[in-house]
Amino acid sequence: MCTLPPLAQWQVASEPGLVIGEVEGDEALLFSCVPAATIRSDGVIVIVDGASHELRFFDVRGAFSGRIGRKGRGPGEFSSIAGMVRVAGDTLVVRDEVGAHHVDRSGSRHRALRGPDRTPRFPRRRNPR
Repeated sequence: MCTLPPLAQWQVASEPGLVIGEVEGDEALLFSCVPAATIRSDGVIVIVDGASHELRFFDVRGAFSGRIGRKGRGPGEFSSIAGMVRVAGDTLVVRDEVGAHHVDRSGSRHRALRGPDRTPRFPRRRNPR
């Protein structure tokens, strides 16, 4: 089941410059529950589809270019995605009920640590000696 954060707000222009999504047709363009979306510095658009537990990637023209993720708790899987933010270097931090996942530009995933209160915690960088 996909649930949106209680204070989720979206703003769009009165006239869209780009439309991604369809009512029927190509599965990559069908969405159900979108808790987050962002645009990387290279113009790639990343949209979370909560129902399929995927991150979907679109080029600057809106053409589908790939996806990562599926439902589950193992490698390459997400469990109830709650949100996503873009941080330094176009790394995506995806939060789900298991923890937080760092996804780099190449699509490689690195799971972050969870704290004792079960909230996502991010690994600290060690200082080289």
